[in-house]
Amino acid sequence: MWNTEALFSRILRSKPLLSAGAVAAGAWILWILLFSTNHSGKHVSNVGLTVMPLVAAGQCARHARELAGRLRRGWLLMAGSCLGWGLGMVVWTAYESIGGRDVPFPSLADVGYLATVPLAVAALLIFPTAPQRRAAQARTVIDGLVIGASLLIVSWILALGPIVHAGGDGPLAAAIGIAYPLGDVVMATIVFFAIARSRLGSPLGRITLLLLCGGLLAAAVSDSGFSYLALQNTYASGNRIDIGWFVGYLLVFLAARQSPRHAAAWMEPPLTRQSGSVVYAAVGLAAGTTAGALLWSTVDPFVFWVGLFLVAASIARQVLIAADRRALEQSVEAWVPAVRKDTLADWVPLVGSGTRRN
Repeated sequence: MWNTEALFSRILRSKPLLSAGAVAAGAWILWILLFSTNHSGKHVSNVGLTVMPLVAAGQCARHARELAGRLRRGWLLMAGSCLGWGLGMVVWTAYESIGGRDVPFPSLADVGYLATVPLAVAALLIFPTAPQRRAAQARTVIDGLVIGASLLIVSWILALGPIVHAGGDGPLAAAIGIAYPLGDVVMATIVFFAIARSRLGSPLGRITLLLLCGGLLAAAVSDSGFSYLALQNTYASGNRIDIGWFVGYLLVFLAARQSPRHAAAWMEPPLTRQSGSVVYAAVGLAAGTTAGALLWSTVDPFVFWVGLFLVAASIARQVLIAADRRALEQSVEAWVPAVRKDTLADWVPLVGSGTRRN
């Protein structure tokens, strides 16, 4: 009798099969790019979007078996997230490609899709990271709030706001319609948050973390694009927006495949203005989206109040950076009381960089 687990593990390690999979993935992407309006495009899209997340789920589960503790639980949660989306696509494909009829809304497919976000967010949050000082912990919370508020403004202007104002066919449909773009905001917030913290080090390894975050972000962007197109009644399976989902789960698969079995986190460098590039990018995106909306029409009052909160949180972040820098200076002075102020000024900005200015 075949050992199912051993067989599955051997399949995932097969280099010829991986090569064939790479060729198939490339062909799928080219087909969607070039023949998205073809009648068979929706069937090609449905097959690819069903297989890729299920393969990613299998790789995440296999990698989790090699680990222990929080890393194991994190990868199992990520496997569950991919599985949820894959099962949602199984239902979607059964309706559209096998049954030949439109997918109802809501349907059982929404159960799988909606389970994807909380499982993925839980996975990213459960992965261990390096320890932090108290000031850094406070700044981490504010970073998350700034990123979340920025992405909420973008989503409200582009997708969430119109969906809320449009309502839906009943309270359940309206709630699910809002849950999708709101889930995308949460997902993107946690992803940007994880990228911002990747400089601290992680047992996942920086490359693995960036692949994983890139995959989840690509899927979230496609989700938001789907919500916008569905609101305009212009979405159909095989649309080029489907590539984001496929590439997203492909990146999750690659992250799980190359993730190290053993790695150690390390202490973080001091807080600096340069370390917040991801946070500033999110704020810039919100500012640019708001400016564009003002050029075309008026801005919803909700955006105004969230923007005020964003300004306050950004100011608080800068105060924490200045306080942490001052605390670091005092710590160095306490350890080296004889050091001259000009020499101290040479050292403080470079702590954590590994070099001293000449």
